[in-house]
Amino acid sequence: MSRSKFVEIDCPECGLKQEVSIWESINVTVDPDLKEKLFQGRINVLQCQKCGIESFIPAPLMYHDMRKKFCVQFYPFNWLELDDFLQNFTKEGGLNIGFFKLLKYSKYFKWTHIVFDMNEFVRYVIFRDKLQEKWEMAS
Repeated sequence: MSRSKFVEIDCPECGLKQEVSIWESINVTVDPDLKEKLFQGRINVLQCQKCGIESFIPAPLMYHDMRKKFCVQFYPFNWLELDDFLQNFTKEGGLNIGFFKLLKYSKYFKWTHIVFDMNEFVRYVIFRDKLQEKWEMAS
């Protein structure tokens, strides 16, 4: 399931407060059009109603592909400075979601790929798509 929420954001250029839809997670198996929007740079972007500037909104975002069985999670890099942020991860760098929560989700969630840059986020999705294509052709 894909999830979004509305938040009020100030335009970084002119300061106008406006309500913007922020995606928290996109499931491209359920909502394939969101993958195209991601590749077009149209996910979590503010387009100011007053001055017209487009600006990326650095909000956490999970990409989930149920068919290919992988997830990638973006966090803003400055979150590494937050006191409690690292508690969300295991020592090995996996998501610290706990055994009982893991039962609710597919096991590959434990191996969610973590990135701190949206360009790397998109590159990782492309890498996994190409990897899947290669192995499907080899079968």
